[in-house]
Amino acid sequence: MIKPKIYLASKLFRAPQWRLFRTLYLNEFEVVSTWHDNLTVEADDANCDLACRKGWEGNLEQVVNRCDILLAHGEKDDKLNGTMIEIGMAFGLSKPIYLVGSYPWGTWKILDHVQHFNNLLEAVEAIRKDVCVDQT
Repeated sequence: MIKPKIYLASKLFRAPQWRLFRTLYLNEFEVVSTWHDNLTVEADDANCDLACRKGWEGNLEQVVNRCDILLAHGEKDDKLNGTMIEIGMAFGLSKPIYLVGSYPWGTWKILDHVQHFNNLLEAVEAIRKDVCVDQT
């Protein structure tokens, strides 16, 4: 099986969710984003200018050069600054984008390479159906 390379995007405080995601789906997906591996990243959310400065170059390189798809999570009260930049880069490269949550994503969510789901499990099922290729 070819494992799709996924970039995970969201607010910093969702880092534990993404670390769990990577563990749960280790055999199916290759998570190429690394921002969520900083064990103090959740505490740094309020001071993102300082905590994220070095990480941005790596994040954007991971979106542009390494990921096959982008999976983003946002809820209605989130302020998705960095996530929207990452989505925009994936969008500009016509990479498939899977959106999760009640965030008001905008009218672009209806385009062909963008899909929206209420929860992460629905998105995982869609990724399995859309991009997982069995090579056995």
